Amino acid sequence: MPPLAGSDPLPVAVAAKRGALEGLVVAAQRRVADGVYDNAPEGRKHGSFVAAVTARSPGIIAELKPRSPSEGPLLRMDAMAYADEVVAGGADALSILTDADYFGGSLSNLAQASRLAPCLMKDFIVAEPQLDAAERAGAAAVLLIERILGPERRAELLRAAQDRGLEVLLEVHGAREATSVQGCRADLVGVNARDLNTFRVDRAGADVALRTLAREGPVALLSGVRDRRDVQEATAAGAQAVLVGTTLLRSRLPRLAARSLRRPLAKVCGLRTVADVEVARGADLVGFVLSDRSPRAAASEELPRLVAAARAAGLATVLVSDLDDTPRILQAARSATPDIVQLHHAAASARGALQEAGFAVFLAVEPDQALPEGVDGFVFDSIAAGGSGRTHDWTATRARLEGLRGTLSLVAGGLDAKNAADALAASGASGADASSRLETAPGRKDEAAVRAFIAAVQGASA
Repeated sequence: MPPLAGSDPLPVAVAAKRGALEGLVVAAQRRVADGVYDNAPEGRKHGSFVAAVTARSPGIIAELKPRSPSEGPLLRMDAMAYADEVVAGGADALSILTDADYFGGSLSNLAQASRLAPCLMKDFIVAEPQLDAAERAGAAAVLLIERILGPERRAELLRAAQDRGLEVLLEVHGAREATSVQGCRADLVGVNARDLNTFRVDRAGADVALRTLAREGPVALLSGVRDRRDVQEATAAGAQAVLVGTTLLRSRLPRLAARSLRRPLAKVCGLRTVADVEVARGADLVGFVLSDRSPRAAASEELPRLVAAARAAGLATVLVSDLDDTPRILQAARSATPDIVQLHHAAASARGALQEAGFAVFLAVEPDQALPEGVDGFVFDSIAAGGSGRTHDWTATRARLEGLRGTLSLVAGGLDAKNAADALAASGASGADASSRLETAPGRKDEAAVRAFIAAVQGASA
């Protein structure tokens, strides 16, 4: 595509016939001409973007993108609440869409988010007023897209950005563009696996480009990342950082989803007292059981206090129930306000009412059970009723997770510190869930066993 910056804007209808990317550029030209970037709100730059995303491998860049032309609405919560969550989940930096026409972005989001973490202003940058807006709104870096600009205009805007103290993330697509930008002065080069004209993703081609660029300096993968396996594959291809959008944006639990990109999540279930909560400090999730049959059930009146204690300790909270009693589960959830409600066996009928009430729902399923759509996470257990203390075929779980990439998942059933890493490696799950094997007697947690399990899960390389 020939460079468009500085040319007369094309009519949108004409641009649309030439490809999606040209339409995006025409809209950006029009925003510049209309003065959209002239009165950017004031933000506060939060250090170096490049240093933040290359300080540890892999660096995680979480994207704030309210919608996209190919996937429609994405963001499921307030924009700044989302930004807070992903930063708390370990994101090293934020990519903030400021294209309002196609992506629902805003300079206001950039200015607010710039106070939380180093931010990339992600837009279709074709002119210097956009760079002025980025500087004022607190961006640490800006995105330049090679396919839009070409060598000459890219060099001009790269120099203009760096003169303003902005770092430049230069985006390329495919091996040819990767080769053409070698030796440029961009602070970081990123490979977009998605073709912006067709929106198709080519991860194999992206890996070739990553390997080419990694020989020269730091490089990031900018699309196609759904889970920890994708992160590991990108790192193996040479990426020092990855940008993650849809997986985090669509999650009701972006903090946990962000954390799971780097390491497995540890869930300790069946806590009955505040002392148990202290024993499980350091886990990612803790579960409190609402049941008439389990020896691990907590007293219903204690659930709000237990949830509050866990939340104060920085733990995500899960109300776990096997009751065939939707009103009772809903009442307990509204009283205790857990982050997640996990439903086993007959309790699955409460799913619709809980989601309608705004709760994230995990569903416990057996190895061969059908997987419904629209669930926030799954617990793959030996039996859907849970609590069996028996393992199952973890490799079968891996096969089933292929269709759930990007959805949080836990493997459960007979787990402890000795077999948790094996279960994670075989299943490919986001994390591991244990209860009965961490006890000295039913309902009595063993501190040493709990702590060993947490360490084994979080230290696993799966």
